[in-house]
Amino acid sequence: IWAEQWWPLGFAAHTSRAAPVAVTLLGAPLVVWWDDSAGAWRCTLDRCSHRLAPLSEGRVTSDGCIECPYHGWAFDGQGQCVRVPQQEEGSAPCRSRRAAVL
Repeated sequence: IWAEQWWPLGFAAHTSRAAPVAVTLLGAPLVVWWDDSAGAWRCTLDRCSHRLAPLSEGRVTSDGCIECPYHGWAFDGQGQCVRVPQQEEGSAPCRSRRAAVL
């Protein structure tokens, strides 16, 4: 129930629209980034579902996704995997349970 509330994550002076920022809320590691394409801040768990690398060490893509620094998986503002560079064009990303550490 605590996760379904609105929580302040930081001061604007401590955030950057140029790079992802790692924050912790109630013991949970989170990453916050600016989605320029939507004109909004985004937040999700600070770990890639593939190998649990911290997304806060990655980069924000031109379409507003956050990209994992390890293999380049990209996640949207809802935390859903939307792109896997190693996957064939047109196939659904991140659907195999063998590909993710959950």
